[in-house]
Amino acid sequence: MINREELIDKLKEMHGNDEEQLSFITSDEKRILITASAGCGKTKTMISKIAYEMTTTLNLNFKKILALTFSINASTKIREDTASALPNVLGVYNFNLDKKLDVSNYHSFSTKLLFKHGYSLNENLKNIENFRIVPEDANLINEYLITNEIALISDFSRAVNEIDLETVERLFKDYKNIMLNKLIPNSVITYNGLLVLGYELLKNPKIRDFYIQYYPIIIVDEFQDTNCLSYNIITSLISDDNKVYLMGDDIQKIYNFLGAMPNLFQKMKEDFSMIPMEFSTNYRFKENSQMLELDNYLRQIFRQYDDIDSFHEKARINIGFYTSEKKEVDKIYKDISDKVMLGYDVAVLVNKKSSAKNIIDRFETEGTQYFNGLFSDTDNEYLSFHKIALESFVAESGASKSIAKRVVNKVISDIEMKKILITNDNILFNSLLRLLKALFESVKKLAISREEKYSKIMFVLSNNGLKRLMNEINENIVITTIHGSKGLEWDYIYIPQIRQGQFPVYTNNSLCKLCKEDGCGIQGAYHCEFTFPSHLKSKFEEQLSIFYVAITRAKKDAYLFANIEKNDWGYIQKRSCLTALPNLEMNRDF
Repeated sequence: MINREELIDKLKEMHGNDEEQLSFITSDEKRILITASAGCGKTKTMISKIAYEMTTTLNLNFKKILALTFSINASTKIREDTASALPNVLGVYNFNLDKKLDVSNYHSFSTKLLFKHGYSLNENLKNIENFRIVPEDANLINEYLITNEIALISDFSRAVNEIDLETVERLFKDYKNIMLNKLIPNSVITYNGLLVLGYELLKNPKIRDFYIQYYPIIIVDEFQDTNCLSYNIITSLISDDNKVYLMGDDIQKIYNFLGAMPNLFQKMKEDFSMIPMEFSTNYRFKENSQMLELDNYLRQIFRQYDDIDSFHEKARINIGFYTSEKKEVDKIYKDISDKVMLGYDVAVLVNKKSSAKNIIDRFETEGTQYFNGLFSDTDNEYLSFHKIALESFVAESGASKSIAKRVVNKVISDIEMKKILITNDNILFNSLLRLLKALFESVKKLAISREEKYSKIMFVLSNNGLKRLMNEINENIVITTIHGSKGLEWDYIYIPQIRQGQFPVYTNNSLCKLCKEDGCGIQGAYHCEFTFPSHLKSKFEEQLSIFYVAITRAKKDAYLFANIEKNDWGYIQKRSCLTALPNLEMNRDF
């Protein structure tokens, strides 16, 4: 392994003397909070920080760095990128990453805690790898609970999602007891249940102290998406003896509906004396002035919500308006076809699955090849596919951990035979099967040892991470949700149905509904203009975050579309307020 001076020289070369990144990487401060926008090289910098700490921290023998994150996509990306880049950075090519680094999302980390220590709560948790992990509203839990217990589970889930911390605390003990006494004896646990019981274990001083010593360095990515249950786990692991680095971007907080906590960055600064740093150079759009301008514009709106009258930033956005949905789809189809003919890859990103129906119908009618990624990483079918694929891979690989062609072919054949156990949706199954094949193909090409290849496949399957492989699919066109696209990128992005009631979605307690009820919008003939009232700030920021994530998935350009035809009641469907933001110019000639 190279020494500190050699490593710093290498890091300077890798990071182009980016002082902001290098300052973080080489800092010996124990508490740092990084704000990094899309395209600022956050993951690359995180890997370099891991390399620096492995080289300079003397007490890593028999201990590990813990990398935690909110989503499966992010944890899979960190694991993949670190495994690929770290040996080269450190100058050690037979490097065993798993001996020095644990990468998990919060749910996977809690599952590991329960596997090792859960017997102290309920002996059935020793077999948690065989449990059915379900959402809070799954019909399955109704088989084991009485009415008031079902209601409590629902109330607890609502309190977490609505950040009602008082109710979370009040119901915590009863919720925990329902998990331990009713669901776990039947090999069932909820997603919130994993976090609740993981935190319960960390309240044990012996267990907590062990992990504080075991993880002298903790790095948390996507910190902006942390909810109150995940927050309890993170803060339980912080002590005077370890280093903690939090990385995220408050403007990319797209999991408000799952209870992402507000003002989290400020809270950590105050409660744990975190030192703030920021990466400000956007490398993705460095040579793309229009996208760079749009990126900065959206970030400034977020920051100046309370002083919008003094907002002077300007930007241009590509958008088309059409008098019918058919014309909208025609334009999208033609434009995508032109891009694909030139060899570019594109993604259609939708705010909800139903928004993609007419585009998919058109692709099917025309016989156009595309990848359907319209599934959620919490869908039972998605989880079942991973479980069966993992079981088959472990069985076929055997004690030798073989990844030979015959093993891969047998796993694929096995899961095809077990399709009926997973889903009767052919499109969903075929998409997941393609992702599995992409995993095997991508691992096969890596210049790493057989053991490392086996480890990577195991990590992806055991962490339900196949969705991360959408960028590995040999397809020029991908259709997925904005939430599913986070962490991925394509040359061009297409966002359909950017109209009122669709983006933002019109539901109970949504921005559109509340804005309309409170009379906070200026109703134009073809659009609604948002007026930035103080009481709707969090609702607006939630939608702006989703909008920002969608836009910044594009490497080259993003295109928005809306039809303003009359609805069933004869009213014109207006374009979204997100297309009528202050000083936002529309490029309608693309």
